[in-house]
Amino acid sequence: MKAEFLKLSNPQIKDSTCLLLQGANEAYMNFCLDSALESLGKAVKEFYTQEEFLEKPDVIQNQADLFAPVGESKVIIVTHVSDKIYNSVVSFCQADKQPNKLILVPASSLKQTKTKTFLTTEAKGLMVNCYLSSPSDKVAFITTLAQRSNVSFERDAMLYLVEQLDDALDNLKTDIEKVKIYISPRTEISLEDLKQTLSINISNEVVELVDSIGTRNRIKIQESIQKAEYNGFDTIMILRYLSIHFTKLLQLKAMITNGTNLSQAFMQIKPAIFFKLQDSYKRQIGLWQETEILKLLNWLTKAEISFKTGDILHDIKIKKLFLSLGR
Repeated sequence: MKAEFLKLSNPQIKDSTCLLLQGANEAYMNFCLDSALESLGKAVKEFYTQEEFLEKPDVIQNQADLFAPVGESKVIIVTHVSDKIYNSVVSFCQADKQPNKLILVPASSLKQTKTKTFLTTEAKGLMVNCYLSSPSDKVAFITTLAQRSNVSFERDAMLYLVEQLDDALDNLKTDIEKVKIYISPRTEISLEDLKQTLSINISNEVVELVDSIGTRNRIKIQESIQKAEYNGFDTIMILRYLSIHFTKLLQLKAMITNGTNLSQAFMQIKPAIFFKLQDSYKRQIGLWQETEILKLLNWLTKAEISFKTGDILHDIKIKKLFLSLGR
């Protein structure tokens, strides 16, 4: 069976043993993968390369059957697949004893070969087209990302993004978060908001600084501060990005304290934490007490007010505080 991703229903995803995500853009493929995992609710997920899966499909199957919680599915995600994986996938699906699910993410669109045809025969699968082929698809995609970030777009702003999307797809999720930070506490984004903020770069240096503070690595904090200074120390951006980061960390700790397992907690955080960042968050959970995070969030709010009122020593105080958070 074939389906367009944006037109898929949750039951279609849940009822298929195997999903093959077909697309040309890695950013949109990642969005489709994250969305599919959300549709599966409390599913436990494991990532493998094609080589790992080809080497040990039986071991992976047995581990999935053994460790998947009763009544929940174990999602096996295989990345960068090619047609070579055909026989192993069929064997995996035929041997399936639990409600396990296999998601294949090709390195690029596959040719018309067995890998496509088996999805409608032996493997009880679904081939999902992850392409943005029309303006309405782009509007639906942008709207979904905006809803996940608890913002919306005015009509002119939406039309502007649709026009720009082909050139800016890889950064769209980050761009929405960037605009959200700058318009806070407003939640509706105008065309003027986009034009003012999309020229501002949330640089890798800022992301590295926030991550180094989260992992309490004093040496990396110092290095990240120096890099951020070299490219222009954007104080408001850093303070707000830190607030978002530590609010999510606080939410994770609260859910875990209340008995939610870590995989489920990551699924429930909104807006979602990109899966490539989840390992870093896992390390940070054990490095911060809830009281410390609450104290830091309170300080960040006061620091932004202080900066806006013209404290000339503000940046120096901030950098000293950042260093004091390291170990």
